[in-house]
Amino acid sequence: RYDHATFTRLAALVSSFEIEAEEGRLVTSVPERREWLPIAPMQFRERDSSVRMVFREGNRRKTPFMFRDDVPVLGFERVPTWERPAFVRMLVGVAYAIVLAALIVTFVAWIVRRIYLVRLEPEQRLPIYGRWAATASSTLLVGVAVVLAAALSDPMSVAYGLSDALGTALRAPLLALVLTAVALVGAIVAWARGRATLGARIAFTVVVLAQLALLWQFWVWRLLALSPA
Repeated sequence: RYDHATFTRLAALVSSFEIEAEEGRLVTSVPERREWLPIAPMQFRERDSSVRMVFREGNRRKTPFMFRDDVPVLGFERVPTWERPAFVRMLVGVAYAIVLAALIVTFVAWIVRRIYLVRLEPEQRLPIYGRWAATASSTLLVGVAVVLAAALSDPMSVAYGLSDALGTALRAPLLALVLTAVALVGAIVAWARGRATLGARIAFTVVVLAQLALLWQFWVWRLLALSPA
Protein backbone atom coordinates (compact mmCIF):
# COMPACT_ATOMS: atom_id res chain seq x y z
CA ARG A 1 0.00 0.00 0.00
CA TYR A 2 1.65 3.21 -1.12
CA ASP A 3 1.07 6.55 -2.73
CA HIS A 4 1.61 6.52 -6.51
CA ALA A 5 1.77 10.29 -6.87
CA THR A 6 4.40 11.54 -4.39
CA PHE A 7 7.82 10.55 -3.10
CA THR A 8 6.17 8.58 -0.28
CA ARG A 9 5.81 5.75 -2.80
CA LEU A 10 9.33 4.89 -1.61
CA ALA A 11 7.48 2.89 1.05
CA ALA A 12 6.97 0.22 -1.62
CA LEU A 13 10.68 -0.60 -1.42
CA VAL A 14 10.27 -1.89 2.13
CA SER A 15 6.81 -3.44 1.75
CA SER A 16 7.27 -5.58 -1.35
CA PHE A 17 7.61 -9.35 -1.42
CA GLU A 18 8.13 -11.99 -4.08
CA ILE A 19 6.03 -14.98 -5.08
CA GLU A 20 7.84 -17.95 -6.59
CA ALA A 21 6.55 -21.09 -8.29
CA GLU A 22 8.00 -24.36 -6.98
CA GLU A 23 6.83 -27.79 -8.17
CA GLY A 24 3.19 -26.94 -8.73
CA ARG A 25 2.81 -24.62 -5.76
CA LEU A 26 3.53 -20.99 -4.91
CA VAL A 27 5.92 -19.89 -2.19
CA THR A 28 6.14 -16.56 -0.37
CA SER A 29 8.94 -15.81 2.06
CA VAL A 30 8.05 -12.50 3.75
CA PRO A 31 8.02 -12.37 6.72
CA GLU A 32 8.23 -16.19 6.89
CA ARG A 33 8.12 -18.96 4.29
CA ARG A 34 4.58 -19.98 3.34
CA GLU A 35 3.42 -22.50 0.75
CA TRP A 36 0.25 -22.15 -1.32
CA LEU A 37 -1.51 -24.98 -3.13
CA PRO A 38 -3.79 -24.50 -6.19
CA ILE A 39 -7.51 -25.04 -5.51
CA ALA A 40 -9.05 -23.37 -8.60
CA PRO A 41 -7.94 -21.23 -11.55
CA MET A 42 -6.12 -18.17 -10.13
CA GLN A 43 -6.84 -19.34 -6.56
CA PHE A 44 -4.51 -20.87 -3.98
CA ARG A 45 -4.84 -22.00 -0.35
CA GLU A 46 -2.08 -21.98 2.20
CA ARG A 47 -0.83 -25.40 3.18
CA ASP A 48 -2.23 -26.43 6.58
CA SER A 49 -4.59 -23.42 6.83
CA SER A 50 -7.73 -22.02 5.23
CA VAL A 51 -6.14 -18.72 4.10
CA ARG A 52 -6.66 -18.15 0.38
CA MET A 53 -4.62 -16.16 -2.13
CA VAL A 54 -6.47 -15.05 -5.26
CA PHE A 55 -5.13 -13.42 -8.42
CA ARG A 56 -7.06 -11.16 -10.77
CA GLU A 57 -6.15 -10.67 -14.39
CA GLY A 58 -5.15 -7.22 -15.53
CA ASN A 59 -4.78 -5.76 -19.00
CA ARG A 60 -3.55 -8.04 -21.80
CA ARG A 61 -4.20 -11.13 -19.67
CA LYS A 62 -1.49 -10.31 -17.18
CA THR A 63 -2.01 -11.05 -13.48
CA PRO A 64 -0.78 -7.98 -11.64
CA PHE A 65 -3.30 -8.03 -8.77
CA MET A 66 -3.37 -10.36 -5.77
CA PHE A 67 -5.59 -10.56 -2.70
CA ARG A 68 -5.30 -12.59 0.53
CA ASP A 69 -7.81 -13.54 3.19
CA ASP A 70 -5.47 -12.66 6.03
CA VAL A 71 -5.07 -9.05 4.84
CA PRO A 72 -8.55 -8.27 3.46
CA VAL A 73 -8.10 -4.49 3.48
CA LEU A 74 -5.17 -4.60 1.04
CA GLY A 75 -4.71 -5.46 -2.61
CA PHE A 76 -1.28 -6.31 -3.99
CA GLU A 77 -0.03 -5.08 -7.34
CA ARG A 78 2.77 -6.55 -9.42
CA VAL A 79 5.48 -3.97 -9.94
CA PRO A 80 7.73 -3.64 -13.00
CA THR A 81 11.36 -4.73 -12.83
CA TRP A 82 12.68 -1.20 -12.33
CA GLU A 83 10.63 -0.84 -9.13
CA ARG A 84 11.66 -4.14 -7.56
CA PRO A 85 13.76 -3.62 -4.42
CA ALA A 86 16.61 -5.89 -5.58
CA PHE A 87 16.94 -4.07 -8.91
CA VAL A 88 16.75 -0.63 -7.29
CA ARG A 89 19.39 -1.53 -4.68
CA MET A 90 21.74 -2.84 -7.36
CA LEU A 91 21.31 0.08 -9.77
CA VAL A 92 21.39 2.83 -7.17
CA GLY A 93 24.26 1.20 -5.28
CA VAL A 94 26.46 0.88 -8.36
CA ALA A 95 25.57 4.36 -9.62
CA TYR A 96 26.32 6.01 -6.28
CA ALA A 97 29.61 4.09 -6.01
CA ILE A 98 30.63 5.51 -9.39
CA VAL A 99 29.56 9.04 -8.46
CA LEU A 100 31.37 8.95 -5.12
CA ALA A 101 34.52 7.53 -6.72
CA ALA A 102 34.43 10.29 -9.32
CA LEU A 103 34.20 12.97 -6.61
CA ILE A 104 37.13 11.49 -4.71
CA VAL A 105 39.28 11.17 -7.86
CA THR A 106 38.40 14.73 -8.90
CA PHE A 107 39.40 16.09 -5.48
CA VAL A 108 42.67 14.11 -5.37
CA ALA A 109 43.56 15.13 -8.94
CA TRP A 110 42.91 18.78 -8.08
CA ILE A 111 45.29 18.55 -5.09
CA VAL A 112 47.99 16.79 -7.13
CA ARG A 113 47.83 19.39 -9.87
CA ARG A 114 48.17 22.18 -7.32
CA ILE A 115 51.12 20.55 -5.57
CA TYR A 116 53.07 19.67 -8.72
CA LEU A 117 51.88 22.65 -10.76
CA VAL A 118 50.62 20.39 -13.55
CA ARG A 119 49.07 22.26 -16.44
CA LEU A 120 47.41 20.56 -19.38
CA GLU A 121 46.65 22.03 -22.75
CA PRO A 122 42.92 22.49 -23.53
CA GLU A 123 42.94 19.61 -26.03
CA GLN A 124 44.37 17.34 -23.31
CA ARG A 125 41.48 18.01 -20.96
CA LEU A 126 37.77 17.39 -20.96
CA PRO A 127 35.64 20.48 -21.62
CA ILE A 128 35.77 22.55 -18.45
CA TYR A 129 32.03 23.25 -18.38
CA GLY A 130 31.35 19.50 -18.57
CA ARG A 131 33.76 18.70 -15.75
CA TRP A 132 32.40 21.38 -13.44
CA ALA A 133 28.79 20.43 -14.23
CA ALA A 134 29.46 16.74 -13.57
CA THR A 135 31.18 17.51 -10.27
CA ALA A 136 28.37 19.81 -9.13
CA SER A 137 25.71 17.27 -10.15
CA SER A 138 27.49 14.46 -8.30
CA THR A 139 27.76 16.63 -5.18
CA LEU A 140 24.04 17.43 -5.28
CA LEU A 141 23.04 13.80 -5.80
CA VAL A 142 25.16 12.66 -2.87
CA GLY A 143 23.74 15.43 -0.70
CA VAL A 144 20.17 14.46 -1.57
CA ALA A 145 20.91 10.84 -0.66
CA VAL A 146 22.28 11.85 2.74
CA VAL A 147 19.27 14.06 3.55
CA LEU A 148 16.78 11.43 2.34
CA ALA A 149 18.45 8.68 4.35
CA ALA A 150 18.30 10.83 7.48
CA ALA A 151 14.67 11.86 6.91
CA LEU A 152 13.32 8.43 5.96
CA SER A 153 15.02 6.70 8.88
CA ASP A 154 11.97 7.90 10.79
CA PRO A 155 8.90 7.50 8.52
CA MET A 156 6.73 9.52 10.90
CA SER A 157 8.92 12.57 10.24
CA VAL A 158 7.40 12.84 6.75
CA ALA A 159 3.95 11.44 7.47
CA TYR A 160 2.43 14.87 8.15
CA GLY A 161 4.48 17.08 5.85
CA LEU A 162 8.01 17.86 4.76
CA SER A 163 10.66 19.48 6.90
CA ASP A 164 12.44 22.52 5.49
CA ALA A 165 15.63 20.49 4.94
CA LEU A 166 13.82 17.72 3.08
CA GLY A 167 11.78 20.17 1.03
CA THR A 168 14.97 21.90 -0.07
CA ALA A 169 16.67 18.57 -0.79
CA LEU A 170 13.81 17.48 -3.05
CA ARG A 171 14.45 20.53 -5.26
CA ALA A 172 18.11 19.64 -5.74
CA PRO A 173 17.53 16.78 -8.25
CA LEU A 174 16.03 19.29 -10.71
CA LEU A 175 19.24 21.33 -10.62
CA ALA A 176 21.23 18.09 -10.88
CA LEU A 177 19.20 17.23 -13.98
CA VAL A 178 20.23 20.49 -15.67
CA LEU A 179 23.86 20.05 -14.64
CA THR A 180 23.92 16.46 -15.89
CA ALA A 181 22.56 17.62 -19.23
CA VAL A 182 25.46 20.08 -19.46
CA ALA A 183 27.89 17.30 -18.52
CA LEU A 184 26.39 15.09 -21.21
CA VAL A 185 27.02 17.80 -23.79
CA GLY A 186 30.60 17.97 -22.55
CA ALA A 187 30.99 14.21 -23.00
CA ILE A 188 29.63 14.37 -26.54
CA VAL A 189 31.99 17.22 -27.42
CA ALA A 190 34.94 15.34 -25.90
CA TRP A 191 34.25 12.30 -28.08
CA ALA A 192 33.53 14.34 -31.19
CA ARG A 193 36.74 16.39 -30.92
CA GLY A 194 38.99 13.78 -29.36
CA ARG A 195 39.55 15.80 -26.20
CA ALA A 196 41.58 14.22 -23.34
CA THR A 197 42.72 10.59 -23.34
CA LEU A 198 40.55 7.65 -24.29
CA GLY A 199 40.48 6.48 -20.67
CA ALA A 200 39.41 9.91 -19.44
CA ARG A 201 36.59 10.07 -21.99
CA ILE A 202 35.35 6.60 -21.04
CA ALA A 203 35.51 7.37 -17.31
CA PHE A 204 33.72 10.68 -17.74
CA THR A 205 30.99 9.06 -19.85
CA VAL A 206 30.48 6.34 -17.22
CA VAL A 207 30.03 9.01 -14.54
CA VAL A 208 27.46 10.87 -16.65
CA LEU A 209 25.57 7.62 -17.30
CA ALA A 210 25.57 6.88 -13.55
CA GLN A 211 24.11 10.33 -12.89
CA LEU A 212 21.43 9.74 -15.52
CA ALA A 213 20.59 6.38 -13.93
CA LEU A 214 20.16 8.03 -10.53
CA LEU A 215 18.01 10.82 -11.97
CA TRP A 216 15.86 8.21 -13.72
CA GLN A 217 15.29 6.48 -10.39
CA PHE A 218 14.51 9.85 -8.79
CA TRP A 219 11.87 10.29 -11.50
CA VAL A 220 10.47 6.78 -10.96
CA TRP A 221 10.03 7.42 -7.24
CA ARG A 222 8.63 10.95 -7.70
CA LEU A 223 11.68 12.69 -6.30
CA LEU A 224 11.79 15.08 -9.25
CA ALA A 225 9.32 17.98 -9.11
CA LEU A 226 8.54 17.36 -12.80
CA SER A 227 7.56 13.72 -12.20
CA PRO A 228 4.02 12.95 -13.39
CA ALA A 229 1.42 12.08 -10.78
